[in-house]
Amino acid sequence: MATKVNSLTTNSILLESDAINEYLYSTNTQTSKDTKIPLVNLLTTVSSIGGGHSLVSGRSTLKRIVFKSLGTTSTILSMSTSEQKVNFDVNQANIDLSKCKNTTTPFISTVNLATNVGATVLPTVNGGTNKSSAWVVGDIAYASGTTTLAGLADIATGNALISGGVGVAPSWGKIALGTHTSGTLAVGNGGTGATSFTSKSVLLGNNTGAITPTNAGGTNGQLLIGNASANPSFASLTSADNTVIYTAGTGSLALSTRITTLSGSDGTAGLLVDGSNNLVSQNNASLAYKRPVVNVTTATYVPTAIQSGTIFTLNRAGGIICTLPPAAAGLTYDFHIGTTMSGTFGIDAASSADTLQGAIHMGTGLTLNDADDNVENWGYASPAAADHQYVADADTKGRFLGTRLKYTAITDAIWLVEGFAITSGGIATPWT
Repeated sequence: MATKVNSLTTNSILLESDAINEYLYSTNTQTSKDTKIPLVNLLTTVSSIGGGHSLVSGRSTLKRIVFKSLGTTSTILSMSTSEQKVNFDVNQANIDLSKCKNTTTPFISTVNLATNVGATVLPTVNGGTNKSSAWVVGDIAYASGTTTLAGLADIATGNALISGGVGVAPSWGKIALGTHTSGTLAVGNGGTGATSFTSKSVLLGNNTGAITPTNAGGTNGQLLIGNASANPSFASLTSADNTVIYTAGTGSLALSTRITTLSGSDGTAGLLVDGSNNLVSQNNASLAYKRPVVNVTTATYVPTAIQSGTIFTLNRAGGIICTLPPAAAGLTYDFHIGTTMSGTFGIDAASSADTLQGAIHMGTGLTLNDADDNVENWGYASPAAADHQYVADADTKGRFLGTRLKYTAITDAIWLVEGFAITSGGIATPWT
């Protein structure tokens, strides 16, 4: 039998707590019995049925009960169910690190580089060495390319790592003291131990200490003079008796002598040069003197100033032309014909500016009793004022054996000539 319900109203039940005092009545039409059902029982008996995975999402109102299915589209996450729960698992093999962001927390704390980078050797572009073989103790890693590393094998003791330059691999080797050092190289290592030297000085050894310089030469022509108790130094040479004369030049030193006394081996003076430059014998010493003699056999010959005082014996039948040096007061030369000539015999001054003076005797050289001893075959020949040559181009001008001519410069422009010219037949002047 139904229970009478009074004052039915429309009540909006929003909260679960409001349903505690609310009931729902239902009537069994066969038995005519009523059933009183608390609304709270309706909320607590909700359950999931069937083989799917579901969750009940409910908020604080009775109208917000929602059933949702669980699923995943990723191969990284997988699900399984048991009687009382839903299980979630992560497939580590399917994790793609390129899609992970390390800007969030938490993040993956460790990564197996052998399985999660797609290769067994980590390349240099990912921070690896790109080297699969084992390292050897002592190897040094270096960049062999823009994306590769290589190992420089160790070598024998005493070698150093030397840069090959920009873009070139390094190598082991010995240090080159001329290019691979800095600072000051010590004497013990083959250096000087010094950082600067006096300009234009000479370097001196100092045992194992730094090399030291001498003083620089003060003037031209100085020499490095040794000192038994100190370092050598530059100094000028001197002559206590002024017998040695020094003429210093740029990088040169000319020596000349000015001897006033010559002494014998026992130290006794034998020859003195007096105040008038005369040679005076000392201590009863005798002066032995030999003039040099030069044999001339060439077609031309030019005596030098140093040969002043020489006797030239001329021996060439085809003729000889001698040319004197420029006249200088005091020069003297003797010319003697040792072989009768058929060609021209001549003696020329250095130029027409050097003129001749004096006279020579000319003749056949026969005794006064000879039939050819006529007056026309004897005589003297003097050069004219402008003459500067002796030219014997004929027998009458003196080119026979025995002819002797002496030339002495009495000024720097005049030669004094004397002597005897052997002729044949008549005589003719040889001057021109």
